[in-house]
Amino acid sequence: MNGFDLTASSPIASAAIAAYAAAYAKTPNPDLLPPSQFKVPGGLLYANSSNRDIYHTQSHIFSPRFGFAWTPSKLGNKTVIRGGFGVFMFPIGVAGINQTGFSQQTSLVASLDSFLTPHSTLGNPFPDGIQQPTGSSLGLATNLGKDVTFFNPNVSNPYSLRWDSACSASCREARCWKWRTLATTPCIWASAQPPGTRVTSSLTMCRAST
Repeated sequence: MNGFDLTASSPIASAAIAAYAAAYAKTPNPDLLPPSQFKVPGGLLYANSSNRDIYHTQSHIFSPRFGFAWTPSKLGNKTVIRGGFGVFMFPIGVAGINQTGFSQQTSLVASLDSFLTPHSTLGNPFPDGIQQPTGSSLGLATNLGKDVTFFNPNVSNPYSLRWDSACSASCREARCWKWRTLATTPCIWASAQPPGTRVTSSLTMCRAST
């Protein structure tokens, strides 16, 4: 299964609209939709030769990265300024297997008369038979009247913008210092409330060994 068609006409649309119109005529309610506007669209979609993918993603994503390093001659060629910028993409994973229609559970009915007599026994735990999975044979009618789950096929890859700047210099007595700032801004994030820009700065002193 690879999606849900929100526009296709459901196989039970006619029966559902007729039942809704009959109930509305018996007890009109102005807070509800009139029967003329009541629609029953939608159904599960399965992979076929022209639609084989779970996600409809871009095959080519532009994620440039560049950097620079500069040694100013006016500072005695002892100072280096560095910087960089990049767009970093994150992959889209698959959380489990979505196999609606290909997996079917059969409930065990222990008794039909409040446990006065057994309906299921150890010798025949499913006297009414085992429900068989329908696969994709029912098409849009799969799991009608039941809960359905599906992956959103139209998703975007999360990505973030990252930039980095640093400055290092050597001083007298073989001492040096280094300052660096790293910032990250998530643009499209996996969570509903993406975090803001995160900035990390550091200043270090070092002394070269002799």
